[in-house]
Amino acid sequence: QRSTVLAVDNFNGAKLLGRTLRVDHCADYHEEQKKNPEELPEHVTRKLSEKELAKKKEQIVERNEQLERDATQKAALFAESRGTHLNEEQVEEMQLRASILQSKEMSANQKRLRHIEAVLSKRKAQAEADASEEARKQKMWDERKKQREVEEKAAARARSTSLVDAPQTSLVAPAAPANTAKIKQAKWEKLMGGGGSKRKRSSSDAAAKAPASSGPSERKRIGEDSVSVDETNKMREALGMKPLRT
Repeated sequence: QRSTVLAVDNFNGAKLLGRTLRVDHCADYHEEQKKNPEELPEHVTRKLSEKELAKKKEQIVERNEQLERDATQKAALFAESRGTHLNEEQVEEMQLRASILQSKEMSANQKRLRHIEAVLSKRKAQAEADASEEARKQKMWDERKKQREVEEKAAARARSTSLVDAPQTSLVAPAAPANTAKIKQAKWEKLMGGGGSKRKRSSSDAAAKAPASSGPSERKRIGEDSVSVDETNKMREALGMKPLRT
């Protein structure tokens, strides 16, 4: 242990990287720190009266001031030993540079703030213009929608009135029969009397000439010329007559 102490003590006053080394011999050295007079331990405040407590706080304040003075002197002593001690001119120059740097930072911050405000105002104006344009388009769209609704209602009203007026005109002025073509005389005779006299006579002669072995159904079919009920109803409908009952 003694050789170690002597080895460390040999570095006292030596310079390393432009700094002077100082060696202090002590066991478990801790530099005294400042205390807060308002945060005294409870075991201390419990034993002291109000006057003693006030006096204790005053002593703590005085000791803090003494520690601050000692720290300042120590720092100045270390600065002198390291060769970094500043004289009055250097201190004044340092303060001047700090003030200039602070003024530059303040001007830069003000310039930055002005730029930010200009950008924000520009964006705000653009947003207001976009909003007004969107409102104008929405208003035009609403007007067109209302116009379309009015037109659709008018068209629906016109269709309903045309549908209502259509049967009235048909009742007032019925249309003429579509089929006005002339019906042949033979069809007319077939329709009204079942065929002409010549046909009847030819059919009776053919039935007499037919052999006796043939059945009654064959005699009826010879020379027979008939019209179906559907054809008869179509012709009666064309003439404006009622159809036959089936």
